[in-house]
This record gives sequence, structure tokens and C-alpha cells, in this order.
Amino acid sequence: MLLCGEARADELHCRESALFQIENDNSLFAFGIQHTDELYTNGWSAAVTACGAPPDWLEALAAKLPIFGRAPAGPPSPVPVPEYVPHAVDVGIDLGQTIYTPKDLQLDPPRADDRPYAALAWFGAWARLRTARETVLLQLDLGIIGEDAGGKEFQDAVHTAFGFKHARGWGHQLPNEGGLQGLARWERRLMPAPPPVVDGRFHARWAIYGHGVATAGSFRGHVGAGATLRGGIGFERVLPDELPVIAYGLNVDGTPRKPPWWTHWGLSVFLRGEARAVGWNATIEGPIFTAADGTHGARVFVWDAEAGATLSITRYVLVQWGWVLRGPEMRVAGEGTHQFREIQIGVAWSD
Repeated sequence: MLLCGEARADELHCRESALFQIENDNSLFAFGIQHTDELYTNGWSAAVTACGAPPDWLEALAAKLPIFGRAPAGPPSPVPVPEYVPHAVDVGIDLGQTIYTPKDLQLDPPRADDRPYAALAWFGAWARLRTARETVLLQLDLGIIGEDAGGKEFQDAVHTAFGFKHARGWGHQLPNEGGLQGLARWERRLMPAPPPVVDGRFHARWAIYGHGVATAGSFRGHVGAGATLRGGIGFERVLPDELPVIAYGLNVDGTPRKPPWWTHWGLSVFLRGEARAVGWNATIEGPIFTAADGTHGARVFVWDAEAGATLSITRYVLVQWGWVLRGPEMRVAGEGTHQFREIQIGVAWSD
């Protein structure tokens, strides 16, 4: 569920030196839908994360925060694991785009009571603080809404490639305006506590996570909270937030014994819900400082429900698929819920 100011860095935790992530949201291939292209039509992002290698000043600042003052969950590992870092700071950058359209793409001009055409593009940077069971993400994005965000061009290219009709009302999209967007997100593994180091044997595990989020800036403002129930099976890292197997024991020369390649996988399924109190949403109400004919105000209460699965393939690849049901976002009768699917792919590499 892409938002300007919210990379999906919370799902794909660092295990190596760096991580590359891509995500796409679209109604194509969602359950029961061929291709609707309405409301939240499409979103994509690409991100690069440097794992555990922040600037010195950021690491010093993070060390003073309460989250880093807590002891890691569980007893210390019985095996010497020099790579195990109970507290770490990751930094990253991302860019992305989201596109919104009315329900009827063939009306020009669109209906006055339908959602306006809008596109939002951004480039941002973040710092993520993580412990054995807690994560805090702080992000700042520079973005633009309107024609220069490239929504029409992107959608036309995709529709041409797949043989879909082009939308006819992009000439009425919201006007250009740039701005800044900030986000803070906290997540904690509530129960049970994660193992300090996974032992590499076959396991079935489950966990419940809670999270809170707040955004403020030119394009949206909201506060929200939610929870995730996740369960899975695997050898190395059953659930995405768990630390990987580093060693089974010691070799004769005292060096850590590496686990075999076939233990590096895990499969989990999840259910997630989030409720948000929305103060403003520029993709519905129009840019803050530019006169616009945004058709409706944003609903104060919006909710999401998601079900999906996550697959870890070796130490270096993680794939996640989710089906999302979103409640009405506009203060207009008859909007109803809408659904879309999300796909995330993360690829890690070491120095």
C-alpha cells in the first residue's frame, strides 16, 4: 500500500550489506477483477537500503533514543556470531509514483461527483532503527502532484502495451504543485518474542505485530494504527523480521560453520488491518496552495484490510504478494470499497 512518505522498508528487513526493493500496486490480477482502473489505480516504487551502515552522526543520535536502550529479546546466542547486531540503523532512498482516476475513464469531462484525476511522484530518504523486536522508520520525501508527475504518460504506456482503452479525462487532472512530506512509523513484535538467532532447523512459528504511523506534509496528513498476524514454516528465517542463521556451530579451527544453502528459505502468510484518521489528502481535495477543483473532501476515517504471503528464497531474495481491500476515501455516497493487489520483491547483496 504505497504512500508518498512510506516505503515498504518495514517488510523486507536487511540481512546483508544492501537491499534493493521494488513494489507495484494495481487492480490487475486482484481477486474477482480483470482490470478496473478506478480510484487508486496504480502505484510503484523502487528503493535501495544500506543495511547497518549509517553516517556516524546518525548512529550517535540513534544510540540516545529509548528504543536502543532496551535489551534484545531472549538469551544471548550460544554460538559466536560476529554478524549479529541487536541494534542497527539502516538508511535508504526511494522514488515512486501513485495514480488516481475516476470510476468512468471514458467521460470527458469526468463526473463532478467522481474522484479527480491525479498523479503523485516523489523522491525520498529515510532512516530505520531496528532491534530484535522493534522498528522505527523516519522518512522525508520531496514530491510533486499534477501533470509533471507523469501519471497520464505512465498509464497510457501501460494501456497501450496491454491493449486497454486510454482514459479520456486526463486534461482535467489536478494542477501542479510541489512539496515536502514526512512520515514516522513504529512497529513492534508483540508476541511471542523472536528467537535471538534462528537455529536452522525446520520450524512452524507465528507472531502478532502492532504498528502506528503518522504523516504530515503537502500531500497528506493522517495518523493510524494497525496489527498483523503472521504464521509460517521454514528453516532459516520463518518470519520476515527474524535474524538469519549465521552458524550451526564451530569448525575445528574455531570459525563459524555455515549452514547449507537449502536451509535458506521460509514461507509465511499474513493478515493485516489498519485504521487511519485523515486530516487532508491532496489527491482528493487538490493541492494545498494551488486553486483546484478537487471534487470532494477526504473521509476522516479510512481502513485497509490485507491478506497475503511472503516467500524467502535463499538469503538474498524475498517476494511478497498481498490482496488489499480499502474502505471509501471520499465523502460521497456510493463510492464503496475497492480492492487491488500488491507485489513486493527484495534482492539483497553483500560486500
